[in-house]
Amino acid sequence: MIALFFVFVLLEPTLTAGEAARLKALSFGATTSDYVQFTPSSPISVGRSFTLCYWMTKPRGARSIVFHSRSGNIESGSYARVASKSVRLESKLPQTEGWFHYCLSWAAGGTQRVYFDGDEVGSISAGNDNIELSGRITLGNQHQDSKSSSHTFGGRLHKLNLFAEELSSSQIREMTEAGMCSTLEEEYESRVLKWEEVLTKQRYGNVTVFTPANCVVDLEANLNKTQTALKLIEIRLNKTELKQQEVWKTLNDTIVELTNTRARLNETLTELDITESELDEVSRAHNATLSDLTESNARLQESELKLNTTESELDEVSSAHNATLSDLTESKARLQESELKLNTTESELDEVSRAHNATLSLLEKGRRLDTVSRWDVLFTSPYLNRIFTNQLYLQLTNSWIMMEKFVGVNVTVGLVEHFREEHEEQELCDES
Repeated sequence: MIALFFVFVLLEPTLTAGEAARLKALSFGATTSDYVQFTPSSPISVGRSFTLCYWMTKPRGARSIVFHSRSGNIESGSYARVASKSVRLESKLPQTEGWFHYCLSWAAGGTQRVYFDGDEVGSISAGNDNIELSGRITLGNQHQDSKSSSHTFGGRLHKLNLFAEELSSSQIREMTEAGMCSTLEEEYESRVLKWEEVLTKQRYGNVTVFTPANCVVDLEANLNKTQTALKLIEIRLNKTELKQQEVWKTLNDTIVELTNTRARLNETLTELDITESELDEVSRAHNATLSDLTESNARLQESELKLNTTESELDEVSSAHNATLSDLTESKARLQESELKLNTTESELDEVSRAHNATLSLLEKGRRLDTVSRWDVLFTSPYLNRIFTNQLYLQLTNSWIMMEKFVGVNVTVGLVEHFREEHEEQELCDES
């Protein structure tokens, strides 16, 4: 039974502020003294678009005002006005006494629209303004201090909310279809003026709070559902008590097993401490190895860099070596040619030297003679051991003929040189 009591407590409905406001509405009297009026504690900025929605019943007058804001000059009711733009609705208002859904949407530089029960009933182009509600807001009449009987609302009002965005027609229809007692409006984060806050504002004259019958019916339906659910829970609770006994037995067995498990766990924890200690040692060794590996990698990179440099230098030396070998091969070839020419020259020089020595020997013999004949000339290198040609003969005879003109002249070295030059010139002329 104690458990059953707790179930009742858990099922007792607890309402949030929004849920409580969902079940409350305002009824306005028919005089100029019956209205709600307040000034927001801080300005309500809606910027470039807004939507005002609420549930209402038929107003008493043809020029009745439901909502009137001094700043922004927003009016809703028989007229839907924002700034200086108005949509007249007195001929379109439902004539029945039942509830209907009313929405006024506005977008700067766009369109100002009015919806009844999700259907658009009027529109006009919107002005290009920024809207901010910082002054007095009045519900049920005009915002001026002097109230007008022609603007008296005198109807009933429920769930008035202001959204800082232009709601689409589908969103407005969804609100309508959700009904008076839904919480759909509370899901919008753009809700800047909330019905639950409006209910706390100062009321003047005959303005009373009541719960709409539609919402009472919803509460009764929910209560019936709750009672049915409670009976089902009671049946399940009886079954649960039987199972509870089995659970207690199982729990005792589990406690014993848990005690044994804790003992094994303690042993395991001890082993774990030892393992963690060993793991710390292994980790330190591993870190040391990583450090050595890092240093080795650094040295390896340095060695690789040096090796690359050495290989580059070796390539340069190899190229220079190959060039040197090529030059050396060419030098050897030229040297061999030079050696061959030298050998040839030495052989010729030997022949010349032998001829020269023979000539010197003959000259030496001639010097020892008191007289030198023409025949002694034939012992010189131009004639000796050579074929005596006609050309050699002419050279010899011409030389002696030329010397006849020097008879009686002292034979000096200069005379001999002079004679030789003329003889050589004569030879050149004969050859040409």
